[in-house]
Amino acid sequence: MARKIEKTGIIIFLLAAAVFIAASAAVAETIICDYCGQVINGRYMVSEGKNYHVDCYRNHVAFRCALCGEIINGEYFEDFWGNKVHAEHKGVVPQCEYCRRFLSDKTSNGWTRYDDGRLVCGFCAESAIKDISTAQAIMTELQRTLKGAGIETTDQDIPLYLVNKHAMKDLAAGFHADPLGFANLEQTSYVGGLVKDRSMKIYMMTNLPRFEFISALAHELMHTWLFVYADPDIDPAMREGTCNYAGYLALQSYRDRDAQFVVNNMLSDPDPIYGDGFRKVKSYVDSHGFAAWLKYLKKHTEPPW
Repeated sequence: MARKIEKTGIIIFLLAAAVFIAASAAVAETIICDYCGQVINGRYMVSEGKNYHVDCYRNHVAFRCALCGEIINGEYFEDFWGNKVHAEHKGVVPQCEYCRRFLSDKTSNGWTRYDDGRLVCGFCAESAIKDISTAQAIMTELQRTLKGAGIETTDQDIPLYLVNKHAMKDLAAGFHADPLGFANLEQTSYVGGLVKDRSMKIYMMTNLPRFEFISALAHELMHTWLFVYADPDIDPAMREGTCNYAGYLALQSYRDRDAQFVVNNMLSDPDPIYGDGFRKVKSYVDSHGFAAWLKYLKKHTEPPW
């Protein structure tokens, strides 16, 4: 029997080992294989209360490790994509930085290592946003989507840049330990507090998988909206939760497993600012609507929860 015991990006299960049973001549009942439906003669396997021919169990029923191909007994891991692997492979076989697939030809369509050190599976590398023209097209579409939800950013001049992981960490130093994007926001003011000039630039990590890129860019665009319309001293969980909600909103039109993976990570993020903040913003929006939340953001610095 499989029993889930933990979830940390991938799910950990315990699987009770199947056992051999030696048929006894004294047993009068006919035993039928629960896989093929044929009578069992001789020894057989019992797993989760069902009986199998030894070959039926080994060839068709038993879980097999997606990496080594051997039968799984005991603890194993299952990722979001349904790959089951022996527990001993965890921490030995590397995983994709983004989708968390174990990296192998069988499970991840191969893999690649970027110049900045990122290990990425073949699926994520295939969808990666690599050039500024593609990034700009996504940004234009995102701005249109967000405008439909009440987040106007098309009236601002916001240059977009692609940088590698090392440059991104330097840009975001002191703000976030492992950012996918960064909004550089600056303003100068007249005496008395009236704004004289605003400068907004968005930096995105190059080679992000498509849906990670879309969500992260929507997050940064939301930062630019808050920069214009909200108080700079807004509560951090309100600010980052709102920006994550924009990322969530941007993925709602996609019926794709890769997009759902990003959404699931947002919904389960344990971070008290980014994760809890997002879930509290989402709860407010679910109850009152997004327009009401945008209105609240313009007038308040502390959360309503």
